[in-house]
Amino acid sequence: MNFEKLKNNCTGCGACILICPTKSITLKQNQEGFYYIDIHLPTCIHCKLCEKRCPQNHFVPNHTIQNSYAAIGKNNIRTSKSSSGGIFITIADWIIENNGIVFGTIFNKHFEAVQVSAITKKDLIPMQGSKYVQSLTNHVYEDIADSLNKYKHVLYIGTPCQIAGLYAVLSEIPDHLYTVDLICHGVPSPQLFQNYIHWLEKQKSQTIKAYSFRNKSIWNRTGYICKIVFQQKTIKWDALQDPYYLSFLQGINFRECCYKCKYANLNRVGDITIGDLDGIDQVCPDFYPWKAVSTVLLNSKKARKLWKEVRPFFHYQKIDIDEESKYNHQLIAPMKRPKERDHYYDHYNDEHFFQELIQKNIKKEVFTPKKYIKKWLPVRLKYNIKVFIKKLR
Repeated sequence: MNFEKLKNNCTGCGACILICPTKSITLKQNQEGFYYIDIHLPTCIHCKLCEKRCPQNHFVPNHTIQNSYAAIGKNNIRTSKSSSGGIFITIADWIIENNGIVFGTIFNKHFEAVQVSAITKKDLIPMQGSKYVQSLTNHVYEDIADSLNKYKHVLYIGTPCQIAGLYAVLSEIPDHLYTVDLICHGVPSPQLFQNYIHWLEKQKSQTIKAYSFRNKSIWNRTGYICKIVFQQKTIKWDALQDPYYLSFLQGINFRECCYKCKYANLNRVGDITIGDLDGIDQVCPDFYPWKAVSTVLLNSKKARKLWKEVRPFFHYQKIDIDEESKYNHQLIAPMKRPKERDHYYDHYNDEHFFQELIQKNIKKEVFTPKKYIKKWLPVRLKYNIKVFIKKLR
């Protein structure tokens, strides 16, 4: 058995931990702070089950997209904490209302991204919003398998490789299990994010109570604004001015396998795919252009069945997914590995790592009156001005 190949291709989904009959596999952090498989050779019986069922080594059931939409949830209160159109929270609410259970990712009190279950609408709130760090599946696959016998509907949202990990564990995929995969760009190291949180706290000499990668407001349609709630103050800043966030957007802090991701294409592993609608100005320019809008892809028969139940709770419009793929590049291919990735993690544990990133990569914005107006003018007002000018031509 090629242990080295298994480790090199590992996504950290954790499926092999459950598959191994002798419990010889664990996940351990490597020098970059990512979790990789660790095989205890003295107890390994070389059955090769881990190799045979690893999603990275064999064909994973996938779906051809059947319907594609631009969509936003109608309940503005429930969707206000979502990163874009509130697709997850709207579908998850219906699942909970109809004797179901939902599995997704939250930040725990230590700001570790972990996957947990939700059986009430209140439980769903921490699952809202993007978490740009690799989440730990822990016991979630076992919990999902157990819940399939207890609940009428089971919903699991995760990255495509995590969905594939679940399929590897389950002996069959029942009709009442709905999987939602994210249009994923890549995942940074959990330890890198921990270092970043500690750096922020040291900078302000305060403990962080809450962190949001995507703070939406009337001033910013895309929501690429960090919101950090400290003990005594709340701050917001542009993603391009943040050392961790900018590294993420540039794709230089991803797990190595993300640059070779087998799921970054239009053959989707989940029943439903959701993500930002990146090409809104070209794909559907008149569909709520002042709001953050999501892409929704229905990839299976049961996804279309579920959509019939939940679509009354959405504003939606059909889109050409081939056109959207021109702007949402992760629907075509994984991000190209930047040269800067080679040495990014060499000194990430150093005390001054993030400060040095700021000095090296972040340029101070020079605000002209035009830039200031453009940045802070409400998006809806910008749209109305644009429409008015178009009518004059």
